[in-house]
Amino acid sequence: MKPALQEKDFADAHDIFVVDRAGGDEASRESNFQSVDLLGTSYPEPYEMDKELLNKAVVGPKFEIKHQSLTQLLCQNALARHNKAEREKTRVSDWFNLPATELTEEHKRDLEYLQMRSTLDTLAHY
Repeated sequence: MKPALQEKDFADAHDIFVVDRAGGDEASRESNFQSVDLLGTSYPEPYEMDKELLNKAVVGPKFEIKHQSLTQLLCQNALARHNKAEREKTRVSDWFNLPATELTEEHKRDLEYLQMRSTLDTLAHY
């Protein structure tokens, strides 16, 4: 018959992980385990941690949409049309950086006269 082993025979009796060398039944082994909080802190649930972090975040879900320029949202053809329309509204270097004037009824009539000047009076210079 083997002599019964006692706890003082093992050097690792007070370690966190204990090897069961003596054997024994299942109930006695489970009762020896204790839960130990090593850091002394309690952790919230992962979802609550994420909520706290998202509340502190500077960048939100609409951050990228707000700060995208119009050029990044348009395809190349639409971008070219947009740029052409903007150029027509503003100053043009071919015309000595003069702004594009609005075409009023008076200006339209003057342009029509200039185009038809050869039919109105061929001898007069308008």
